[in-house]
Amino acid sequence: MGPKKKASQWAAKNNKISFNLIFSALTFAVVVILSYTFFFKDNPVIKDSKINNIISEVNLAPPPLPFFNNTRQTILLVGVDSNGRNSNSYNGTRSDTIILLNMDTFSKTVNVISIPRDSKVYIANEKKPSKINSAHAFGGIDLTIKTIEKTFGINIDHYIEVNYNAIKEIVKALGGINIDVQKRMWYVDKAGGLYINLYPGNQTLNSTQAEGYLRFRHDALGDIGRMKRQQKFIKALLEKFKSPDIFFKMPDLVRVFGDNVKTDLSVQNITQLAKFAQKVELSNIQVATLPGRPSDTEKISYWVLDSLKCQKLIDRLIYREKLPKKSSPITLSLLYSKKYEKSIEEIRKLFEDKGFQVVCNIPTRKKFNQLLFHSKYARYEDAKKLKSLLKNTNNLHFIIDLDARYCGSSDFTIILGD
Repeated sequence: MGPKKKASQWAAKNNKISFNLIFSALTFAVVVILSYTFFFKDNPVIKDSKINNIISEVNLAPPPLPFFNNTRQTILLVGVDSNGRNSNSYNGTRSDTIILLNMDTFSKTVNVISIPRDSKVYIANEKKPSKINSAHAFGGIDLTIKTIEKTFGINIDHYIEVNYNAIKEIVKALGGINIDVQKRMWYVDKAGGLYINLYPGNQTLNSTQAEGYLRFRHDALGDIGRMKRQQKFIKALLEKFKSPDIFFKMPDLVRVFGDNVKTDLSVQNITQLAKFAQKVELSNIQVATLPGRPSDTEKISYWVLDSLKCQKLIDRLIYREKLPKKSSPITLSLLYSKKYEKSIEEIRKLFEDKGFQVVCNIPTRKKFNQLLFHSKYARYEDAKKLKSLLKNTNNLHFIIDLDARYCGSSDFTIILGD
């Protein structure tokens, strides 16, 4: 891949677009916000009475041509933490979050891959293995891109880089984020200024609490558990953007924009992304984390990637490889919470009447709804059919997990917890 375009850091004072994107901006709702900032650039304090005019301008904006001329785009989303010196957070900092976002305009779908920051790889031009998040400390976004492309054999078309200060500011502008905290979270790092003190339960997290929720990883799952919470946070963020009053929060969101983002996306790119976002069924985004295992034989704590399974995920979500259709019935495992005890047999029969084979159903304490893809026969088309059968189930998220098995070997697992 040729050299990347030099990153632009736009500021309102020089009449160029300024914007911010939360570090885990997997959802296209956030991209819509980016498009609004173009129209806010000449007047950073917008009165509510002007909101409708701005929305009309977005809808009437002429579609730019070059961005989606190849149908698909892969954007790298990188979150960076402070380097502790109150200086440029993009210099000498490790990447705390690394996400690949793949979009297809033909199918109007979005696929997401999270790369564990402790993944053991060879940094481009280096002869010794390191954690993949070191690439940013050694050579910034350019070396990060080069390392990912070389390691996984993919092309990255564009990038968005955001520092962690943006998280708290966006949550504050939105008036908090609704999250069902699954476990007690307690951790104090006085040197790092991190105080996490959360109790289980459904609650609205303020900006400080949200940061703690996203950064907590002091449990058995470590960084992998943290990434799953990030993915859950993204879904909660998406719910916020579905609210009609989001348009009236735009001025506050725009005020957050400024030094928190670096990107090589142009104004035209962002406008086209926003228009594409309007056509995407966001609840059907497929999300996956590169599979592997924590190292147990080395002094450094690595996430050792499973190369075969990683390639399968990349083929499936980045290259959009066509999956085979199964000649025998698609198999399901069902996990259900107390809420579904009385209806689980009816649900099981519903699936079986539609030609699916339920291999097992067991109770669970999980409080979320997920549709997990396990095998090569777990196709997106079948997932949408399964989801359509569960019309009263809210927020059934699509997760590709090639390892998880709960009560038997199956193509899909459906978790009914909400």
